[in-house]
Order: sequence, then C-alpha cells, then structure tokens
Amino acid sequence: MESENPDDDHQRVEAAVEQKKRKRAESDKRYREKIKENTRNTKEEAGELKKKLETNLKKILLHWRGFGRTFDGKHSTCRKECRGSTSYSTEVLEGVPNPMESSMSLNGSVMSGSFKPYESLPDAYKLAFNELKELYIASEAQHTQEKVTLLELHALEMAAAAAQHKQEMVAAAARHAQEMATVKRECSLEYLVMLLYLFIFIFFLLKNIALRLMNLLCSLTHAQY
Repeated sequence: MESENPDDDHQRVEAAVEQKKRKRAESDKRYREKIKENTRNTKEEAGELKKKLETNLKKILLHWRGFGRTFDGKHSTCRKECRGSTSYSTEVLEGVPNPMESSMSLNGSVMSGSFKPYESLPDAYKLAFNELKELYIASEAQHTQEKVTLLELHALEMAAAAAQHKQEMVAAAARHAQEMATVKRECSLEYLVMLLYLFIFIFFLLKNIALRLMNLLCSLTHAQY
C-alpha cells in the first residue's frame, strides 16, 4: 500500500490561497500602475494646456494693456481739448469716468467689472481659446473614460480570480474526498487481512493444542496398561 501524507491536501489548499493572493497583488499592482500612468499623462497634458493658456493670456493682457494705454492717451487728450472750450463741457467730461478704469480691473489674470473681455477679443484669440477649451474638455472626458475602463477591467480580473480560486477549492475538496475514500478502502482491506491471519493463527494454535492433548491421553492410556 502506498503511504499517504494527510498534510498534502492542506498544503495544496494553502498553495491555492497563496496563488490567489499573488494574483490579486499582481492585479492590484497593474491597476495602480495604470492609474499612475494615466495620472501622469493627464498632469503632463494639463501642464501643457496651462502653459498654452498662460502664454495666450499674457498675449491678451499685453494686447489690452497697449490698447488701454492708447485709449487712455486719446481720452486724456480729448479731455484737455474739451477743458479749453467751455466750463460746462469741462464739468461734464470731468464727471465721466475712464471706461478702462471702470470696466476692467487687471490683477494678474483676474478681470472684473462690466467689461467682457471674451467678446472684445480678436477672432484669432477667440479661436485659440475655443480650441484649448475643447482640448481640455476632450482630455477630461478621455481621462474619465479611461478611469471607468480600468475600474471595469479590475473588477473583471478580480471576478475571474475569485472564480478560478473557487474552482481550485472545489477540485481540491474532490481530490481530498477521493483520497480519503481510497484510504478507507485500503484500511478496510488491511483490517480484513489481519482478521484472516488472526483466525488462521488461532486455528493452528487450537489444532496444536488438540494434538498435544490427544498425545497426552494416549501416553496415559499406554501407561495404565
């Protein structure tokens, strides 16, 4: 009879569990690497978009500052000319605020007031702004879609790993049950063989005792005669 190790099945189960853990760790590692790569790509794209926006915004600010200086110079000249005409005109013009000061406040990249910079931009700047806006929206949509796809892929991988582990556990349980049944049959056969040997031993022992008793009786009988 082949010797069976009762710890083999437990070792196989532990190996299956360790394999599942390794697969789950590898899947999590791939998922984190994909997230990091997509985040890095998104950061790079966002950095490029930020640089483009800052460059275009600087151009726009320089354009409007030059326009403001020109307009302010013309406005000051007009006020000086009007002051020399009549006092009424001077009072009226002095009460009129500078449209650049009342409509636009430049503080870095912040504009406030009733002035609408986008509507006053040249067509080339509007086109560039719209292109950058569309590129940013498309990048955000792509990033969101990639994130959803990665989450779905990770869920599918985890489900496949769980299903495979379940199949391995069922197969291990079936092998264990089959091995235990084989061991029981072999033990039963060994028990029957041992009983048979014991019966034969008892039979020959009783036979030997009977022969000795018969010889003893015969010798006693001959001694009496």
